[in-house]
Amino acid sequence: MLQLISKKIILLIPILLFFYSCDDITRDNILDPKNPDSYRQFIITVDAFVNTNNSLPYNEYLLSALDQLEINYPNRISIAEYHRNAGGIDDTLEVNEIEPLYNLYLNGVNSSIKGVPDVFINGIAARVQGASSAANALFRLEEAIVPLLSENSFFTIEPKLKWENNTLNISAKIARLGSSSANDIIVKAVIVEMIDQLYHKRVVRKIIRSNEFSNFGHGEQEDVELDPYPGDVNADLNVILSVTSKDELTVHQSIEVTVP
Repeated sequence: MLQLISKKIILLIPILLFFYSCDDITRDNILDPKNPDSYRQFIITVDAFVNTNNSLPYNEYLLSALDQLEINYPNRISIAEYHRNAGGIDDTLEVNEIEPLYNLYLNGVNSSIKGVPDVFINGIAARVQGASSAANALFRLEEAIVPLLSENSFFTIEPKLKWENNTLNISAKIARLGSSSANDIIVKAVIVEMIDQLYHKRVVRKIIRSNEFSNFGHGEQEDVELDPYPGDVNADLNVILSVTSKDELTVHQSIEVTVP
């Protein structure tokens, strides 16, 4: 009888150990933030600084190339058009936040050369200046973007947008994937508007930034509320939400959402 009881205890021990340690088992879902092997497909951000009041065709070439780029890589890129005054020619679509951001990128690449069109990709990961033709601009943009398509992102962004009294409320749940933490990051929302189907499809109207997260541990999730955007509920708007370094020179992940 004693021998039978001993055998039952021996069989029970591994079962108890399993239930005791189940919380420590590595999860196999790559989308689960608690899984140290988790990741998301990287969405590439394209910041195009342009001036469409300029009578020269170079900006139009670049914008046409961006249209084709979006067709070639659906759901892999988010494009924002930052209209800026340049070469003594004002662009009536410029907003206050654009020139400071442009100068920030120039300082990041240690350049003083200004002009339009000027494209920065994933912060300052790549830069494409000028456009002698739409075909040439597309070739150079693809040259810069294709190497980034194979990269993975270790952030996920779940946005929530809601209109209330002609004010757009913007919030998101951010999760850190993978096995390492991230330091000194912010969440940024870029409001873009489609004004027409020609050369004003993704015009930046506002940039909104969150407070800084000094440390974001792997597996952690945070609910982020950004400052509301007062705008026209009937406007054709998208929001590009991104997780970037505090200095905005590195983009960790982005997602583009149509405003309801």
